[in-house]
Amino acid sequence: MLSVAVQAATYSIIAILLFGDRIFAALGVPHPELYTSAMKSQGMAIFMIYFLGSTITTNLQNTGAFEVSLDGANLSSYLTHPFPLSSCAGLVSQSFLH
Repeated sequence: MLSVAVQAATYSIIAILLFGDRIFAALGVPHPELYTSAMKSQGMAIFMIYFLGSTITTNLQNTGAFEVSLDGANLSSYLTHPFPLSSCAGLVSQSFLH
């Protein structure tokens, strides 16, 4: 799931922004330029990363797809071919009348 990967990346970047000094010191590497510039306004950077990550995650999860099944049989799936809801209502009502 791509949305899970985006969410994990979001929280990882936030952790780096919060604990980057310790992380880079433990690794023995200098601070990257992007990290140094983000630390000038740490609160705003964290807010923007969280907002952007949440927006991308939400859009990846919102497909609008649905499936209609009756007694375990798949009547129709929006993933295979979209159809008007009225035709589905007709199929379901006919099966309940018999």
